[in-house]
Amino acid sequence: MVWKEIWFMTIWLFRRIKVTIQYQELNLFIMTHRQNTYRTVKTQPFTVKVAKGEGSGSKVAERTSNADDDIRGIHETNTAQHASNDFFFGSLAYILANILPLIAFIILLIIFRQRAIDNADVVKMRGKRANKIATRRLRKAHALMLSGQQCEFYDEVFARFMGLCE
Repeated sequence: MVWKEIWFMTIWLFRRIKVTIQYQELNLFIMTHRQNTYRTVKTQPFTVKVAKGEGSGSKVAERTSNADDDIRGIHETNTAQHASNDFFFGSLAYILANILPLIAFIILLIIFRQRAIDNADVVKMRGKRANKIATRRLRKAHALMLSGQQCEFYDEVFARFMGLCE
């Protein structure tokens, strides 16, 4: 495993020039689980010869033979970068991103608290409900009066006053 990694890194780093690299002996520390001890393994010195690549292009897609089969190409366009002294922390957007949710939370807290207090007042809620029912009955009675249905009109008005007496 180590040999393959060293060989690949050597080829990758020096693929444009012809070079010969000599590696000294490597000391590998290995844990043997059966004996529960560490061992040191030494390798022999070795030499890696790298031939110059045949491509002269600087893009990866030009150096590889399977550029069409690649998952995606390397992003090669110029990207917009922000300045080194341009930070999000402490900017106006950062302050607004922290303060606006806090203000919205406080407003919702006040609204829901007031609504809970109003719903807890049983007499007030009963009065609101009675007003809605009375308004609905009086609208219906008005429509009956305009259409000339006197019996139904008096029944609705009577039902409205009986609702107030209860």
